[in-house]
Amino acid sequence: MKVQWSILNRPLTKREHKLVIAFTICLIFYGLYFIFYPKVIGLSNLRKQLQEVTNSKVTYRRLYENHNNYKAAVVRSSDIIKKVPNNKDVSGFLIDIEKWADEQGVTIISIYSQSIMTENIAETTVNFIPFEIIIKGSYDSLLGFIGQMENYSRILKIEGLKLNASTDSSVKLQFPWELTVKVNLYYLPSQIKYEH
Repeated sequence: MKVQWSILNRPLTKREHKLVIAFTICLIFYGLYFIFYPKVIGLSNLRKQLQEVTNSKVTYRRLYENHNNYKAAVVRSSDIIKKVPNNKDVSGFLIDIEKWADEQGVTIISIYSQSIMTENIAETTVNFIPFEIIIKGSYDSLLGFIGQMENYSRILKIEGLKLNASTDSSVKLQFPWELTVKVNLYYLPSQIKYEH
């Protein structure tokens, strides 16, 4: 059966007929796309929102069930602030060094501090002051001094140790060893404030 169009005034060939059908099918799909595409996008957005709500619900449930962990975190945070104070407190550190030296029978030869430096630890910027401390004493007393430094209440890091035999013959019997200690004393920059 041949379809007649008034514009053409002739029947359509098979090829033209197929083109008209293909064009009609394309128009139908094009229309369906504009009808359903916004709904598909809306459904996708709703799925994302539902996933976010589900994730939030899981987080809140975890926080609710583990509320005691919050108290432990506050205690840990408070402890860290004591170990890494908000100011340099170099004088307190020097007093402690002198106390350790007296307790261990060690003689302090020199304490040299360098310029303040910064370091990133666990995504937190902290300042530190490098010190070079030279002390003299017996081997056991020097070990005792280092032990007290390692157990210090503030966070510090011993970067290096250098042990030499004492060169001064007049004090060699009393202080046979000379120890050079390189240590970093940490503190928080003044702009970081913590509430606890």
